[in-house]
Amino acid sequence: MSVAIRFTALLVSALTALAGARGTQEPEAKSPPVAAQPATRVAVIGASLSAGTGNNIELVTGRDVKFGRFLGCVLPEGLATIEDRGDIWFFTNPVEKGRAQVDALLAEPKDAPTLVIALDFLFWYGYGSGYANVDGRLADLELGLAQLDRFVCPILISDLPDIRMALAGKGPLGTPLVTPNMIPSEAELVRLNRRIAEWMSKRPRVTQVPLGPMLARMQRGEELVLRGNAWRPTKVTDVLQTDLLHPTARGTIWVALMTVDTLVQHRKDLATLECTWDEHRAHERLITATADERAAEIEKRAKREERRKRAEERKRIEDTERKRIEDTERKRIEDTERKGIEDTERNRAVNKGAANEVGGR
Repeated sequence: MSVAIRFTALLVSALTALAGARGTQEPEAKSPPVAAQPATRVAVIGASLSAGTGNNIELVTGRDVKFGRFLGCVLPEGLATIEDRGDIWFFTNPVEKGRAQVDALLAEPKDAPTLVIALDFLFWYGYGSGYANVDGRLADLELGLAQLDRFVCPILISDLPDIRMALAGKGPLGTPLVTPNMIPSEAELVRLNRRIAEWMSKRPRVTQVPLGPMLARMQRGEELVLRGNAWRPTKVTDVLQTDLLHPTARGTIWVALMTVDTLVQHRKDLATLECTWDEHRAHERLITATADERAAEIEKRAKREERRKRAEERKRIEDTERKRIEDTERKRIEDTERKGIEDTERNRAVNKGAANEVGGR
C-alpha cells in the first residue's frame, strides 16, 4: 500500500471519528489589552492550510511547505522569526490540538508571539461530523475563540469559508476528503461567521482576513486584483489541488499576499514595510527558499529510481538465468527421452534382426 493511500485511509478514518474528540464549552474570556509590540515573533497556528497540506507534490519538496514560509516570502527578509504550528491532524481533535498549540506558544512568556496568524485555526471548531444541530457547532466554536483569547498580541483570523465544492474533490484514493455531514448548512455557516464577527468586534487586536470571499471568487473564476497583481483562474484546479480543499502553491501565495495586505492595512506601524507584493517575485523567493529541499527530494527520487532500475536489472538477470536453467533442463530431458527412444528402436531392430537370423536357420 502506498504512503498516499495509507495516509488517505487514516485521514478518512480520523474524520469519521471527529465527533468523539469534541469537548465541553468553556466560558468566554475577558478580552486582554492589546500588546504594543512589533511583529518580530510571528506564530502560525491552525490546521491543514497552515500546515501546507499536499503542496509537497507540486513543489517537489518531500515534505509539505507550511504557510509561515509563504508569509516569509512576502514579508521583508529578517523582519521576524516565524514559528509554524500548523497541524494536518488538527481535525482529529481540534479542542485538544488547538489548546496544545496555544499552550506551546505561551509556555515561556518572554518568547510569546507578538503576532499570531490563525487563518484556519477556527475551521474545525465549526466544521466536522457528529453535530445534531448548529448549537453544537456554536458551542465548539466558543472553545476555539476562548483559546485565541489567551493571546494578548494582535491576531489575524479568517471567516469560515464554504467548502462544499470539496465534496466533488478527489484525494489520493480518488474519493473526497470530506463528507456531507461534516459541512455546516448555508444557514449554519452564516450563524457561525456572525458569531466570529461579534467576537471580533469587541477585540480591536483581532483582524479578519476575508478568505471566504476570496475563495468564492477564485472558485467562480473571477479576476482577483491585489497590490498590482491580477489573476483570473481558468479552472478551479489553478487555485485548489484535486481534492478541492487545499490550495495550490500559487493559491497559497495569494492567501499570503492577502494576509500581509490585511496586516499592514490595520497596523499603521507596519504600513511602510517593503514587502514583496509581486506574486511572481514571491514565487521566486519561495522556489529559492525551498531549493535545498527540492534538490534533496530530486536526489532521493533519483536514488529510488536507480534502485528500481537495479532491481529490475537484477530480476532480468535472474529471470534470464532461470530460463537458461529451465531450457537446459528441458533440453536434457528431451535429449534423454530422444536417446531412450533411439535406444529402444535400436534394440528393437537388433532383436528383430536376431530373430530373423534364427528363423533363417
